[in-house]
Amino acid sequence: MFHATIRSAIEGERTLAQLDHLSRTIWQAHAAEAVTDDEAKGLAEALHTSRNAIREAVTAVRIPPGR
Repeated sequence: MFHATIRSAIEGERTLAQLDHLSRTIWQAHAAEAVTDDEAKGLAEALHTSRNAIREAVTAVRIPPGR
């Protein structure tokens, strides 16, 4: 249940801060033995993919020349 809930949350998050919070939750659950090594690894990989997608969507803001 935890695994499915977190995976859904990962897919729904839109900021890096939200994903960081989920990452902490995953590893806390792993430390408490609520998820297996493989489940934690799979969730961490999904987080990594989501982080990359968010980073790719961010564009740098430039200051116009002459300012």
